[in-house]
Amino acid sequence: MRAGAGLLVALGERSAWPEDAPDLLPGTLGSVVDRSGTRGQTLGFVDYSHPIFEVFKAPRSGDLSAARVYRYRTLTPGSGVLARFDNGAIALAERRVGAGTVLAWATSLDSYWNDFALKPVFVPFILQTMRHIGRFGTSAPWHTVGDVIAAAPAGAAARENGVGAPFVPDEPGFVEVTPRDPAIGRVIAVNVPVEESDLTRVPPEDIAAAVVVPGGAGAAGRAPELTHAEQERRQSLWWYLAAALVVLLMIESVVAGRLPRLS
Repeated sequence: MRAGAGLLVALGERSAWPEDAPDLLPGTLGSVVDRSGTRGQTLGFVDYSHPIFEVFKAPRSGDLSAARVYRYRTLTPGSGVLARFDNGAIALAERRVGAGTVLAWATSLDSYWNDFALKPVFVPFILQTMRHIGRFGTSAPWHTVGDVIAAAPAGAAARENGVGAPFVPDEPGFVEVTPRDPAIGRVIAVNVPVEESDLTRVPPEDIAAAVVVPGGAGAAGRAPELTHAEQERRQSLWWYLAAALVVLLMIESVVAGRLPRLS
C-alpha cells in the first residue's frame, strides 16, 4: 500500500477487521445494520467531484440512488467520506496510505445485502473504482478551472500535499505539476469554463417557459382571456373617476361665475 497499490474492502457478511490487523481502513468498523424489513437505504449523498463518481454527474448518466441496501456495516470515519446513505450512514470512504489508496464499501458487492449489482450503474461504478485505486487513466493535456487534477503543483505545494495529491486550480494559465514519479515534470494548461461559449440553440418551449407572466399568464406569456363580467368589474373604477371629474368641472364653473371679476 505504501508503494502505491490500491485496495477495495467490501464490508459484507463475512467481513472482519481485527484490532491487530494492519491500520488501513478509513475508519473504525462497527456492527451490522439490518433494514431487510423496510424499503432499505439508498445513496443520499455522493461526492460527484471525485473521480469515481464524476461520470455520473451529467444528466441521464445513471441514477445511483435507485439501488436499495438492506444491510450494511457501520463505519466511523477517520478519513474522507465519498458517499452516504440517506440516513447519514457512511456508504463509501477513502484513505491514503503512503502512495496507495484504500476504499471501504460499507455493504456487499453481490446481491445478498443489496440490489446494487442489478442496477445499470454498478458496472461503471466498479470500473471507475478500479481505475482510481489502480491509478490508471489517460492524462489530459489541458483542464478547466475547478477541475480536480490528480497531481500536485511542483514546488512547495508538492511538499505540503504529497506527490500525486490532487488539487483544484482556481485561475487559468499554465501549471507545472509533479506526477507520481518526482523525476518526471510536466506542464498542463488550465482554461476558463466554456459554458458561456455554448452556441447550442435553445428549444422554443424553454424560451416560452422562461417568459411566463407571473400570476396566471399563459405558456407563451399571454394573459388569460377575461369574461365580460370581469372586464366590466375592472373598468367600473374608471366610471367613478370620470363622474367625479365631471362634478369637479361643474363646481369650478359655478364658483368661477359667482366670483367678482377683477378690473
